Amino acid sequence: MLKQIIVLWIGVVFLVGCGSESENRVLAPKNVMQLSETFDNAGLAHLNKLRNFAGMIEFSSNSNLNTAAHNHALYQITNNLYTHNEQSSHVDFSAKTPSQRVSEVGYSHNDISENIYAGDVTPKRSIDILFSNIYHRLAFLDFGFDEIGFGMQSSQSYDFRKVYTYEMGRENLRAFNDAQNPKVVLWPYENQQDVMPVFYEERPDPLPECSVSGYPISVQFNPSKNGKIVMESFKLYDDADKEITDTVLLDIKPDFVLMPLTRLGWGSSYHVRARYNEDGKSKSIEWGFTTESLPEPYFIVKEAKQNFTLKSDETYHFYLPPKDCNDRFETYSYKYTTGLKIQERIVDNNTIKIKAVGKGIIEINPDHGRSFTLTVN
Repeated sequence: MLKQIIVLWIGVVFLVGCGSESENRVLAPKNVMQLSETFDNAGLAHLNKLRNFAGMIEFSSNSNLNTAAHNHALYQITNNLYTHNEQSSHVDFSAKTPSQRVSEVGYSHNDISENIYAGDVTPKRSIDILFSNIYHRLAFLDFGFDEIGFGMQSSQSYDFRKVYTYEMGRENLRAFNDAQNPKVVLWPYENQQDVMPVFYEERPDPLPECSVSGYPISVQFNPSKNGKIVMESFKLYDDADKEITDTVLLDIKPDFVLMPLTRLGWGSSYHVRARYNEDGKSKSIEWGFTTESLPEPYFIVKEAKQNFTLKSDETYHFYLPPKDCNDRFETYSYKYTTGLKIQERIVDNNTIKIKAVGKGIIEINPDHGRSFTLTVN
């Protein structure tokens, strides 16, 4: 089963305390660092590709931020934690913040932001998932940041198998970086394909009353290139031009975020219309995007006790669409006929991927109660 935890920390102009390195911070072995360096390059390339699609300047790699990120990823692995703070011992409550940690390795600014992802996924997928979490996305797309450090560690003894740490900072003044970035940033970007259809939860949680909802849609206004912004209308439509009305608008100045309370569909097209007022002048933006598709064949599990027929040695996806904004499973169990060979994994908390070889019956029991049966021929 895939486990995932997402945590966000943002710090701006924190006072930096003095102190020695944490006693339980250990330098990574050479072979681990080589694996991490591969992730650094791939992570930087993917993140900069996404920033390019948004029209933004690229991040440069910073060695001090890399060191801080590697150290903190290792701290979490060593202590089986997911956290932004570090303690030298279990009785030491004077935990070090990300600002203090980057300062200790020689980074000159404490205007930084840290994203963390814990889960057994690829580096690229960790970034894509963080982009589905609005506060983490806004940190990656902050107009003022221009450099980053990456850290990744893995261990079979770690509850979540892998942990990723991202440290965003700046070499130049914020005003300089603002001037290099566009007037407005849209996400998903215009005509983006393979957008994740779902948002679950993050810390802080923009929708504390819901545990599953649609992919957040954001409009960011560059503070150095815009006047006073008032959002007049921010709406989402499906491919039949029907408005999706079950939404929440977040005003996180200078950013605005539309949160669909209903999960978006797999392989579906949407368009967005936003109308806003800048210094008394009305303006509008319209753009579209398409969510990622599930490989065929796949089945939709609408009710409990449904039965589906599978061919042996073929892969299937089973989508359990949420009936409300808290309808998701955390785990599932299954029973099967002796002799069947089964490969399965969670795609997300509403979708399961299964391949069975042989003949027999499989009974899938998600913990939210919507069990279903598979007949393999």
